[in-house]
Amino acid sequence: IIESYVELLEFEGRLHEDFVCFLCEKNIKEDSLNLSRAFLPTHITCTHKLPLKKESIKELFLNKTTLFLNDNEVENLYITLLEGF
Repeated sequence: IIESYVELLEFEGRLHEDFVCFLCEKNIKEDSLNLSRAFLPTHITCTHKLPLKKESIKELFLNKTTLFLNDNEVENLYITLLEGF
């Protein structure tokens, strides 16, 4: 479901691969980040959710695979996905 959602976001032109925090509008330079509703990237300090590895999210956005995410990260992404409905 997560992989399909990322494909849908990309098709609609709403996949934010630039890693700019949509709340404070600053670049996310840290190794970890958060994704909020519609998988918008945010700083950990801006949303206070479980941190995700930036490299794993890059892989998800680039190759549309959750292979490099652990079970907790996948579960949290699924919960985030449900926030958009």
